[in-house]
Formats: sequence, structure tokens, C-alpha cells
Amino acid sequence: MWFAVACVVDCGDWEAFDVRLTRERSGGVMRGAYLGPLWSHLVDLRERLAADGLGAGELAGGAVRDPKVLARARSKVWKQALEGRAEAAPMHWTPSRRLPSTTFSQASRPRLGGGCRTA
Repeated sequence: MWFAVACVVDCGDWEAFDVRLTRERSGGVMRGAYLGPLWSHLVDLRERLAADGLGAGELAGGAVRDPKVLARARSKVWKQALEGRAEAAPMHWTPSRRLPSTTFSQASRPRLGGGCRTA
């Protein structure tokens, strides 16, 4: 739900969310350490929602109007380090862990245009 809330409020759509996630989570001391798991979770989430004909807005629902939920979503998505106990399966089994190193790399993943508002 955190991704959906941040997507709806801060970005408007999944493509803009992807751009911002890449921008905000690929820098820092551990360059890109958080991007792979988060991006893998994003891809999995989008696929599961699409299979059910849902979007970010339907998943987030009324949570986007709750200031406490919004603050927590923004913190978890844009700022906090990943917590091992909070990782969903796609965050742990990223494509780089599932596939040979010659098949997948962060540099080879498609880049989408656009962007979203910063909080």
C-alpha cells in the first residue's frame, strides 16, 4: 500500500513513480543498494494489480487522504532504509539474484520518461 499511496499523491502514475524511485534511490552512500529490491517490488506490484484490472488509486483508496498514512508512506518509500523483515518476496529475490549476471543489470533496465512532484 505504501507504494500506491506515494504514487497517487506524489507522482500521479506508475511511470512517474518509477522515474522518481530511480532518481531518489540510486544515489547515496550505498549507490543503488536499495533500488534493485524496490524496483523489483514495483514491477511485481504493477503486474499483480494489472492482472486484476486495478491501478494505484484503487489500491491506495481513502488512505491518500489520511495525513499519518501519507507521511508514513513517504518516509518508507522515499527515505528509510529497507528493513529485512519488511521485505516482500520480490524485494528479496530481485532479478539480479534470479538471473545470471549477464542477463540482467540495473543499467540495462528500461528507463521511462517523465517524473513526479517532489515532496
